Amino acid sequence: MNYLVDVSYDGSGYFGWAKQPNKTTIQGTIESALKAIYKNEIKIIGSGRTDAGVHALHQHFNFKESVANIPCEKLKVILNSLLPNDIRINSIDVVDDNFHALHNIVKKTYEYVINTDENLDLFNNRFVYNYCKPINEKLTNDVVKLFIGEHNFLSFSTSILPNTVRTIYDIQVHHTNKKTWITFTGNGFLRNMVRMLVGAIIDVNENKKTLDDIIFLLNNPSKGKSNTIAPANGLYLKSAEYRFN
Repeated sequence: MNYLVDVSYDGSGYFGWAKQPNKTTIQGTIESALKAIYKNEIKIIGSGRTDAGVHALHQHFNFKESVANIPCEKLKVILNSLLPNDIRINSIDVVDDNFHALHNIVKKTYEYVINTDENLDLFNNRFVYNYCKPINEKLTNDVVKLFIGEHNFLSFSTSILPNTVRTIYDIQVHHTNKKTWITFTGNGFLRNMVRMLVGAIIDVNENKKTLDDIIFLLNNPSKGKSNTIAPANGLYLKSAEYRFN
C-alpha cells in the first residue's frame, strides 16, 4: 500500500524536515514512530524540505507498507499517539503505487507572517517575524510584481541545484494594522528562496535596495547575491496541489 499523509508541525524545536545524523528532525521523528508501529524501517518521501525553525500547516509525505495494511483512520490515531505534540497527522489516504509526494506536485504554497506592530508579539515569537515596524503597502506590491512569472531565482537562494529556474504563479499580500501576510504560490521553491524574497521586500522598504536592484538580481543570477534572509520562524509551508494519475 502507498499512503499519502498530510502533517502539520511547529518547526521551532527541529533541525528542519530532512533526516540528519544526531539531530532531531521532522522526518526522523515520524520515521521513528512508523518503525514503532511496523517493527521495521519505513522511509518517508516528503513533498519538500523545510529548514530549521520553519513550520508547516500542510506538509505531505508518502510511504509504502505491504504487510500490516492498517486502516487509514486507525493509523492516524496510532501515529498521533506516538508523535510529540508539535507534530500532528491531519489525514492519511491510500494512493496509487506510482504516486510520489515530491514528483507529483503541481503547485506549492508558502506563507510568511510579519508582525508590523510597534510592540513585540512576545507569545508568538516562534511563529512570526517580529519586525515591529510598518511595511509600505505600495512598495511591497511593486516588489512582488517583479517576482511573478518564470525567473532564474539563484540570486534569491542558497541552492546548489543545476536548474534554478522556477515559476511563481501568484503572490498575495494582506495587511492589517498589526501584521502582514505574504503568500507565494509556484511550481517549486529553492532553498531559502521564500525567506530571501521576503528579505528583499524588507530591504526595499528600508531603502537598502531599489526596484532596479531587484530587476538586476533577477536578470543576473548569482548564488545568494540578494544576501538578506528573513528569519525562519515566520515561514509556513501552507499547501501542495497534486496530480493524481
